[in-house]
Amino acid sequence: MNPGKHRSLEQMLQILQRQRVLRDYVDIRDEEGRTPLMFAAANGNVQCVEVLAEFGASVTAKCEKGNTARDYAVKRSKAKVLEFFDHVSSEEEEADPNVAEPDDGLTSTQRNKLKKKAMEGAESRGMKKKEGEEDTDMAEAKEDAKEEAKAEAKKDAVWEELRALSHMEGKDIREVVLIKLEEGDVVAGVEGGVDPALWRCDFLKNVKLQMPAKILVSLPDALGNLVALDTLILSKNALRSLPEAMEKLAALRVLEVDSNELETIPAALGKLGKLETLNLATNKLTSLAPIADGNLPNLLTLVADFNALEGVELPYASMARINSVSISNNSITSLPEEMGLMQVHL
Repeated sequence: MNPGKHRSLEQMLQILQRQRVLRDYVDIRDEEGRTPLMFAAANGNVQCVEVLAEFGASVTAKCEKGNTARDYAVKRSKAKVLEFFDHVSSEEEEADPNVAEPDDGLTSTQRNKLKKKAMEGAESRGMKKKEGEEDTDMAEAKEDAKEEAKAEAKKDAVWEELRALSHMEGKDIREVVLIKLEEGDVVAGVEGGVDPALWRCDFLKNVKLQMPAKILVSLPDALGNLVALDTLILSKNALRSLPEAMEKLAALRVLEVDSNELETIPAALGKLGKLETLNLATNKLTSLAPIADGNLPNLLTLVADFNALEGVELPYASMARINSVSISNNSITSLPEEMGLMQVHL
C-alpha cells in the first residue's frame, strides 16, 4: 500500500461512521471470507491494521479457511504486525464483574491492550502531523472513500439498474428510475424490499422508486446517505411513515410522496431548507404539525389534497417564497390568519 493509504482508510472509516454504517463495512468480507484487517495484516501494513482496530475491526474473525488476521501475518512473516497483535497478550488482569465483556475471544487485558495500542498509533500519527509531516489531501481522501463506496455498491447490487450505473465507471450519470412492479423484483430480507445498494449511491441527484403494491411501507435510515439528492419521487407506494434521517438530505428541492398511506410526517421535513416542492397528496394525514416549527424559506408549492387534515399548521414565518398551497378534499373548516393572501386551493 502507498505511504498515505492508512490516512485515506481512516478518512473513509470516519465517513462511514458518521453515516452510521461503519459496522456494515469494517469487517466486510470477500468471496473467501477475508476482511480488510486480514488483507492489511497479510500485506504487513501495520498502520492500516492500527486504524482498522481503532475503528472496531474484529481480530478474531476467521476466513473460509479458518485463518484470523494474525494467522495471515504469521504466514507472510510480517513482524511489525505480529508485534501489534502480540502486544495484547501480556499481563492478564481480572475483568470487572459488573461490566459485561463482548464475546470476541479476548481476555480483558488483551482487549484493553489492543485498544491502548490502537490509540497510541493514532496519537503517534497525530504527533507526526504536528511535527510537519505532510498530510494527505482531504479532497483526495474523500474521493477515495466515494470510489470505495461505489465499488461496493456495484459489486453487491441486485437490481440491474444499480449494477449498470455508468457513473460507477467514471461517467456522469446522476439519476436512476426504479419501477419495480413484479414480485420477483423484491429483495428478500431487507426493509421495503429495496436493493440495499441504492442507499450507498451517495452520488445520485434524482431518484424515482416504485415498488409492487403494499411492499414499500417504510424506508431505512440509510436513506439519509443520499446526501446529493435534488429530487426524490416515491409516489404510488404504501409508505406509512418517513424516517427522521431525511434531515440529512440538505440539498433536496423536490419531494413527492403522494399516493401512499402516510399517517404522519417527520419533523425532519421542516428542516429541508432548500425544499421547493412538497407533494403529500392522497395519503392519510390528519395534521402537518410536525413541520410547524420548521424552516422552509424556499418552499414554492405544497400539495396536500385528499388527506384527513383538520388544520393547516405550517412554518408560515419562514415561507417567504410560497406561491401555492393545495389542500382540497380534507376536513378543514377554517384557515389560519397567517396564510394571508397566499394562493390557496380548497
